[in-house]
Amino acid sequence: MKFGAFIHGAAPDAQKRQRKALKLMTGDGDVRWFTEPDGMQKRDAEDRAELSRCVKWCRTSDAVFSVSSISKLFDRKWKALTWMKHQVEMYDLKIGVADDPTISKGSVH
Repeated sequence: MKFGAFIHGAAPDAQKRQRKALKLMTGDGDVRWFTEPDGMQKRDAEDRAELSRCVKWCRTSDAVFSVSSISKLFDRKWKALTWMKHQVEMYDLKIGVADDPTISKGSVH
């Protein structure tokens, strides 16, 4: 299975924790990493180039868009869930969240 692992903007130690959580979730899967610079997580989704690159790659490669947690993906959890719901409805994107496996394509749609 293919995974597009997105590491949101954070301090280097927090990005290491995200990478570790994503490695545990993806196991032996084929993983492509997308790392965002610190500070970008407070911007709108349209202004986040690395997030857009990751989602576009996941859609074209039939891969799972994977994050370690939705709590810091955007400045509010509801924004992250709304954005994910939009991606699933519009593009049939598969999603995975390492710290909350109940969040999936089926649960947000």
